[in-house]
Amino acid sequence: MRLSKTKSFLKLLNNHDVLYIPRYCYPLIPIAKRLNKKVLVHLHDYQPISYNANVPAPYEEFKGEGRIREWVINVEKTKGFKRYMVASLLWWLPKLAQKWLMYADTLICVSKRQCDIIMDSMNIIDKDKAIVIYNPVFYKYFDNVKKNPGDIPTLLYVGGDDFIKGFNVLLQAMKELRRNDKKITIILTNHYSPDSLLKLNRLKNDRIKIRILGRISYMELIELHKISTVLLFPSIWEEPLPYAVMESMFAGSIPIASRVGGVPEIVGDTIAEKFMFKPGGVDEFLDRINAILSLSKEDIMNISYDLRENARKKFSEDSIKKSLINMFST
Repeated sequence: MRLSKTKSFLKLLNNHDVLYIPRYCYPLIPIAKRLNKKVLVHLHDYQPISYNANVPAPYEEFKGEGRIREWVINVEKTKGFKRYMVASLLWWLPKLAQKWLMYADTLICVSKRQCDIIMDSMNIIDKDKAIVIYNPVFYKYFDNVKKNPGDIPTLLYVGGDDFIKGFNVLLQAMKELRRNDKKITIILTNHYSPDSLLKLNRLKNDRIKIRILGRISYMELIELHKISTVLLFPSIWEEPLPYAVMESMFAGSIPIASRVGGVPEIVGDTIAEKFMFKPGGVDEFLDRINAILSLSKEDIMNISYDLRENARKKFSEDSIKKSLINMFST
């Protein structure tokens, strides 16, 4: 709002035809419309309907402002008392965002599922304003991924100990996997608190090897995909278009993913579709893991190849680029 009152910004806006907002800057929308500028808003999450930009899965079971708000406040409580207090006081902010978004010309969503949820919740917005354009994946980085999984299956998890990423679901599944006869390696990346590290280290035994790498670079992640059999993705929120799942497809790592957000659109019409499971469903999660652990190395390599080919066709960089260009020019 301060930006909208500066001479430099108003001059910049006057000299251009389109205002593109990728996040947060919704107060600029009415300023641009008063100057007869086209406004495009790219929605990468659920900020217009949720204080922390997250929506629990499945959305239909939490439908309604009150239940989503309660879930959001409880999630913030897991991150500390200050976060909980701020969420309790500022839960109304999305309502303000919705009023500004009413004046936008186009709302770009990154998946059909995200678009349906937002439009259903924001019934004051003209549904014809919304379009879906998938986010691009820089798949050139994955062209050099030569899959070489070892004789001991490697399971990759990249969500950290975040509650909404399904860390608790993962812990429960790992407790059961310790009882399997088959040896496995689980690699975990991202942030883990001392308490989470303690819980993970307690799960180690002679059948389950746990490697906790913490935060790693993008190129290091790509290297991990070379040796990984699967990606574990037990998220419990409606992730619009999770890059982790998209990248696993391009890398040929079989995603065992909860049926949330844009996941069905990413894995749809591929063999990975049958490895989805209900969010929070530990038993289903385990069934899918054990199903892949029972496959031969040859079967896994064939699936890996098919996933990569399907991903390249479905998320064509040229097609996405054309859609984005058209969005600005029409």
